Order: sequence, then structure tokens, then C-alpha cells
Amino acid sequence: MKRNLSLALLLVVASGWYACQRLQAPSPPQQPTAGAPPLQTVSLPSQPVIGVSGSRLIHSSTAQSGTTAAGQIFTPPPGAHTLLKLGFRFHQFNNDGYQPEISYQIMLAEWQVDRPSPVEIWASPAQTLPSISETFKYSWQEFDVPRIKLSAGKQYIAWVTLSDLGNPPGISIGIPDMGPRYRTSPATDPNAVPIHTYAEGRAAFFREANPDGSRTKMTDFAWEEQKPGDNLFFRMLFERAP
Repeated sequence: MKRNLSLALLLVVASGWYACQRLQAPSPPQQPTAGAPPLQTVSLPSQPVIGVSGSRLIHSSTAQSGTTAAGQIFTPPPGAHTLLKLGFRFHQFNNDGYQPEISYQIMLAEWQVDRPSPVEIWASPAQTLPSISETFKYSWQEFDVPRIKLSAGKQYIAWVTLSDLGNPPGISIGIPDMGPRYRTSPATDPNAVPIHTYAEGRAAFFREANPDGSRTKMTDFAWEEQKPGDNLFFRMLFERAP
């Protein structure tokens, strides 16, 4: 009788362990729908960028003319007008051994002659960068966007600001420049030829005095534009039309 009871208990424990293992086992990966063509994508810029060439600071507020918003002007690639992802490279830094949390937001809008449209196509939720104690820290921030169909040949701007997000005065982040680059130094070679990663794009900055860190005036004034090919470290991913 004892032996039968022990055997029954052993079977119960074993069956319970087996059921537990089945519950904890990972689900098999989903297979793509039969017959569905693979997603074709195009990135902008088309090639990964190596290294940086300087950086542009974005401040939470400025008593005099200074940058409180910065962005990248771009045109959708030919045959690929549906935006899937949007991101930018940035760095945090500090001179006092500590930098507090920073809130920022990235927006997408049409570029209207010399400024972003006041009507945004898309805006990220407010994001918080954790505080750092090191001297500086580079990172990427990237977002999935809701498959936004952009118009062929039209100019858009993806722009970042720290304003109107509760940041204390004096807070800033930097977005690296994305060229141009040179094989030889233009300081010593008068014939040095610039190499542009994305020759059709250009950076733009809101540089009006903004002591209260307000965002409302950012679409009321002209922005400072760079020459074509002088870009910031943004990247986008588009779906190619079938």
C-alpha cells in the first residue's frame, strides 16, 4: 500500500513538473504569411555614418539668441514615401560632475520655406533621459512611427526641443553634425573636396531669444538654415513601394 501511494505521489509531482515546463517554454516564432512579399526598406542616409564632426547644442532656454530647437530637413527617397522609423544621435554632458534628468520631444512637420509648419504631422511622447555622472554620453533615440505616408518631392523637418517640458534653466543636449567630411584638411589643402553623406538634406536651428523656454514662438520666426549637405545626425527608415 505504501509503495503504491509513493508511486502515485511521484506521478503527480512528475506530471505537475511537465505541465510547468510546457507553460514556461517559449512560443515558437511566428512564420511570415505564406506568399507575402518581404518588406523592402530604404534608409536615409543610405549608408551608416562613421564618426562625428562637431556637435550642436540645444538649450532648454536662452536669454539671448541661442538654439532651443534643432532639426534635419529632408525629402522622402524616390519610391519610398512611407516613414517607418525616425531617430537621432545625441550626447549628454556635464561640467560639474553631474547632469540631472532631461526631458525632450521630437516632432515631424512640413518645412514651410524657412520654418516648420505649426501643424505637426507626428510628435513623440515627452521622453526623459536619465541623469548621468560621467563627463559625456553618446546614445541613439529611435522611434517607430505609425506608417506615415509623405509626399514625393516635398520637404519635411524632424526637429527636437527641450522647451515647455519642465526642464530647469541651463539644461542642454548636443546633436552631432553629420558632415561634411574631407579626405584632406581644408586648412592645409585649398583643393580639399567635401564629402556629403546626404547631399540633399540640411540642418536648421531656432536661434531667437527664448528666456522662458516657450515652444509657441518656434513656428513664428524664420530658422537658421545650413547649406545643403550640412546635416545633423538623424536617420529615417522608409518602406519602399512595391
